[in-house]
Parts: sequence; structure tokens; C-alpha cells
Amino acid sequence: MLMEQWWRQNASPTFNKRLLFAAEIRGGTRKRRAPQSRALCHPWNKVMSIVEISEKSWQGILKVQEEAYTGVPPEEVDVLKSKWKASPETCFVFQSSSNEILGYLLAHPWNSDEPPKLFEELPRKSAGDTLYLHDLAVSNNARESGIGKQLSSKLIEVAKLRQFNRVLLVAVQGSGGYWSKFGFREVHNASICSSYGTNAKLMSLNVQA
Repeated sequence: MLMEQWWRQNASPTFNKRLLFAAEIRGGTRKRRAPQSRALCHPWNKVMSIVEISEKSWQGILKVQEEAYTGVPPEEVDVLKSKWKASPETCFVFQSSSNEILGYLLAHPWNSDEPPKLFEELPRKSAGDTLYLHDLAVSNNARESGIGKQLSSKLIEVAKLRQFNRVLLVAVQGSGGYWSKFGFREVHNASICSSYGTNAKLMSLNVQA
């Protein structure tokens, strides 16, 4: 009892608050806060925005592309822009409040079971009922921030909204396991251009019932 009185009189206000908080938890009058995931706690997620690509986006997109790919060379900006010009409403960037590009997504309509070749501009007559994901990449500075997952979800959301029958992509650099978590399945015996690199896998997701 004497020790308790001494602490009340001499301990700092901050220390007393900590003692009171601990006592409330033990007594059941205060609940502990549930831990948040690393992605939710990331500061970028408080100021994030996913917006359609504009002309001002390309410098940041090229920077992210260079960081993200090691197994295949980067594509020229005119090649990337051909995908965007074909379908600007299915191409997005993830940017911070200061307009820094932290990730991007390039997708376009497609009319074949075979994926388009890399390093070539999109053919004019390519529209179809498939939404083809040409590229999705995240800056090295934003890894494990949940940006890739949000862009992937945006891809599927847009495919459903615009009533495509399926989403098609080529998984490179061992990313097949990642895409399978979103419901994508490998298309076996598919014809894939060698420009995609070794161990590339064609994957498909049906989005219409």
C-alpha cells in the first residue's frame, strides 16, 4: 500500500497513464487494438490514388519498368503507348499525393488465344472480348505495400465492368503463383513468343458467369 502511494505521488504522468492502461487491459475494461497489416500501415496507402494514364505519366512508368524487370529488356515508350492508345480506359497508374508513379497497369482488348509479341506496337485490328494484361509493375521503393494487389484487383474489376469474357496474361519471372491467387489458371500447350523469356506461362481468368 505504501509503495502504491509513493508511485502515485512521484511517478511521471506519462508513466502513470501506462500503468492505468495496463491495468484496464488486465481488468477487461479496455480492449487491445487489433494489429494492422503492413500494407494497411504503409504511409502511401493513406494518400494513394489509382488514375487513368496521361501523357505526364510516362516518365514515371518507364522508371518503374526499368526497376521491375530483370529477365527481359525494357520496352520502348512507343510500344507501351500503343497499348494505352488502343484502350486508355483500361490503363492505370498508382500514384502518391505528390504524383510520384509507384506502379502501373497496361491492358487492352485482344482477339486471339495467343498473346501479342513483346517489343512490337499493338496491331490496329486487335479488339475482341478478351482483356489482355500487357504489363503490371510496381516500383522497388513500394514493394510489400499492397500496390500490386490493388492494381491486380483493379484489372479484374474493370474487366467485369466492361463486360469482357476473360482476362489473359503471360506470367514472367516466376509470377505464376502470384496470379493463381487471383483465380488465374495456366493455359497448357500455349504458343508464347520467345521474347517473353524462359519459363513464361500463359494464364487465363474467366470473368463472366
